[in-house]
Amino acid sequence: MRECRVNRYRANAGGLAAAVAATVLLGGLASGQQPARPPGSLPSAPAPPTAGQLPETGRGAVPSNFPVVSILQPANGAVISTETPQILVGFSDVGPGVDVASLRILVNGEDKTRLFAVSASGASYQVTAQDRLRQGENIVVATVKNRAGLTGTAAAAFTVDTAAAQGPGGSPRSPIEVGFFAPPIVSQDAFQAPPTVISRDLAQFGYSLFQGPASTFAPVTDVPVGPDYVVGPGDNLVLYMWGLVENHFNLPVDRKGEIFVPKVGVLPVGGLSFSEAEQLMQRRLAAYYSGFQTRLAMGELRTVNVYVVGEVVRPGAYTLSALATMSNALYAAGGPTKLGSLRGIQLLRNSQLVSTMDLYDFLLRGDKSRDRRLQSGDTIFVPPIGPVAGVAGAVKRPAIYEMTGPMRVSDLLAMAGGATPLAYLKRVQLERVEENARKVILDLDLSAFYSRADRLHNIPLQDGDLVKVLPIDSRLYNTVTLDGFVKHPGEYEFRPGLKVSEIASRDRVLPEAFLERVEVVRQRPDYTREVLALDLRKAWEGEAGHDLELKPLDKVVIRSEFKSTETVTLGGEVMRPGTYAIQKGERLSSVIRRAGGYTADAYLKGAVFTRLRVKEEEQKRLEEFIRGQEAALLTQAAATSEGLSSLSAGGAKDEGSLQAQALAQRREMLRVLASQVVLGRVVVHLDDPAKMAGTAEDILLENADTLTIPKKPSSVLVVGAVRNPTAILHKEGESAEYYINRAGGFSKQADKKEAYIVRADGGAVTSFTKLRTLEPGDTIVAPADTDPKIRALPLTRDVATILGQFALSIGVIAALF
Repeated sequence: MRECRVNRYRANAGGLAAAVAATVLLGGLASGQQPARPPGSLPSAPAPPTAGQLPETGRGAVPSNFPVVSILQPANGAVISTETPQILVGFSDVGPGVDVASLRILVNGEDKTRLFAVSASGASYQVTAQDRLRQGENIVVATVKNRAGLTGTAAAAFTVDTAAAQGPGGSPRSPIEVGFFAPPIVSQDAFQAPPTVISRDLAQFGYSLFQGPASTFAPVTDVPVGPDYVVGPGDNLVLYMWGLVENHFNLPVDRKGEIFVPKVGVLPVGGLSFSEAEQLMQRRLAAYYSGFQTRLAMGELRTVNVYVVGEVVRPGAYTLSALATMSNALYAAGGPTKLGSLRGIQLLRNSQLVSTMDLYDFLLRGDKSRDRRLQSGDTIFVPPIGPVAGVAGAVKRPAIYEMTGPMRVSDLLAMAGGATPLAYLKRVQLERVEENARKVILDLDLSAFYSRADRLHNIPLQDGDLVKVLPIDSRLYNTVTLDGFVKHPGEYEFRPGLKVSEIASRDRVLPEAFLERVEVVRQRPDYTREVLALDLRKAWEGEAGHDLELKPLDKVVIRSEFKSTETVTLGGEVMRPGTYAIQKGERLSSVIRRAGGYTADAYLKGAVFTRLRVKEEEQKRLEEFIRGQEAALLTQAAATSEGLSSLSAGGAKDEGSLQAQALAQRREMLRVLASQVVLGRVVVHLDDPAKMAGTAEDILLENADTLTIPKKPSSVLVVGAVRNPTAILHKEGESAEYYINRAGGFSKQADKKEAYIVRADGGAVTSFTKLRTLEPGDTIVAPADTDPKIRALPLTRDVATILGQFALSIGVIAALF
């Protein structure tokens, strides 16, 4: 119902807007001026070609077709995870060419053309945060004309769901989570499924490791050194002795790499490992002492100076702890740039290559065996990055990977963590640059490789290759759907021989299900639909004509026997006002009795009873009346403009201005009167419920009926063509003439013969109105005289005074009663 009202409003609004535009146009032409085109409106004729507009070639030589318009992004039916997407529109024409100036793009009903960057073949707009799309469904409509005046239109409906990009904890969804999050498509209706979109927004693998602060990766200095630690100048050794001799000594290593031990003398320890230095010290002490034990510990560590050069973020010299490794130095230098290699990092010592580190060993397998400890004077060199290949789509870790040596497609997928369960391995697509001249696409079937190690399609990779792993078809084909009043609606597995009685078994059907007509919606081979009706009770009994054998994608629909509750609303002066449920055939007196009857202040003659069905019918008739009146006004305006053309220029201009003002006033009066008409009212005469029962006034109730009983009024209303329209206190036994006189009498414009009385119950009295006795709540209506007054004035002034101020009210009331 709400949708009907909205559509009806739009239709009326469109008609009124057209009428207003026509009135303005007539007024403008009468005054000799061209009507101004509002900003953003379509031009009356094609504009000349502008920059970026297609040239007008072949005009007249090629038959004109409608231009082709497409909403490229977001795709029709897509579910996107951002409120600020990019909207792309494409258009073309094989005939005279596209009139780019005629392009109009509406987003959710609002013209957004001005925000788009328009070219000769399309338009694009990056939605901003200030103009973001709404959650849920959004609609984009694009129209464009060609030079022949033919219009092409395209529309796309898509859904914005920001929750789709985030998991339950608010973190971004992984490719695996996205695969489980997206529901499959069951139906094969005409509504298009979202196209397969493989994101090409890939990052280079591994470089995010160095984005943290350098202090996070600093070497730990408060841990025991290992036995392989090489002692050098700057270290501080601590010697502990106990037994027959108890003492301890701090032994700094000087620049020569020597330490001084009391009584023993100088010992050369520089270049020895920690365990070798400890053994040397024990041997030398044994020559001077007996019956003792020793332990050598490391005090303060020395620092080492190393150089980090090549493709690093901050190349230079760095002072690090003696426990630092190659990775610590790389962290201190900010790590390799994205033009630097992660797989061939070199450690140079005395201009000789000591070791090569592959960070992929650590990133993919946690192997740090090649992360060598540094010595003072070492140089770490990061060479330029080697060959790379990217992998995108249904893999666990889409990224751009650096290659070392020959690699195949399966090796790249393994580095990416492998394919997800939704990957379609029968068609893995590879983009390749051939001979630095062109791009080609290769379709590979990797399923044979993973099933039987067939290497036919597992081809070697080249520098710059992009492997795209497409997802599987998201539709379900082996399903039948059970819908309606059942306990577990949804999709069920299709099995050959599956019958209606099995899927809609007795234990799956709700008690209120309507079993006498169950519908099976089936798709024909030509993709049209057929509906098969059956009796489910007979299907349970095994009757062949009703227990149908189902086919894939069949839909079994079970409806309900439950009838919606009908209600009526009582308001005003009843004992218990509110909304009451009614049963079929119940009458007005019954509901009034259920509400406790009337209060002492109830004024039964003024009761207002409205009915939805009557309101809808009257609304339709009122709209027809308004359209007819507006058409008559426009016809009058056209005839008047034609008559004005025969007059002098100055007089025509004045008369045209007066005519336009008169038309505007009448149109406004028409709208005001239409808005004040009470629709849906039915005249009823109330009495005590017991007396009403069985009489013609005891009407049958319908759903959504309303009854409002006011308090007894104390006045009579006089409106229309009287000198002082007002409400006058009711005086018992007085006629209409009394109240008209109290309102100042009729005005000069009044049509006294057409005066009538509207009773408080909604009825009307039109004869002998002056002699009628009025009751509280009655209304006297004095319409204006609509007959033209012929005077010796110019023609246009006579036309402008034909309709009186309240002439249209008679037509409105006549159309309704």
